[in-house]
Amino acid sequence: MENDYANRTSYFEIVENRNNENLQLGYDYRETLMEKSLSNYFFGDTKRINIIKEFNSLMVYLIDSVKNIKKTFVYSVPRNSRNIN
Repeated sequence: MENDYANRTSYFEIVENRNNENLQLGYDYRETLMEKSLSNYFFGDTKRINIIKEFNSLMVYLIDSVKNIKKTFVYSVPRNSRNIN
């Protein structure tokens, strides 16, 4: 029984974050980061498209890693939060 309390989310956290679901999250760049930043010339060949998709996943990883550094030094944001720009 004691483990159930340790694994569930706190009621205080639920109440605190109930309005933060969709507020000020910005543009979701994860799927279209390279498409929006490169010229349409690069998307003409199928070989290039596969390479660009790999670069897209790499760039998203790098941006998210910077956000983790940002969350480390901002003590008011929980570490598991994805609501940081």
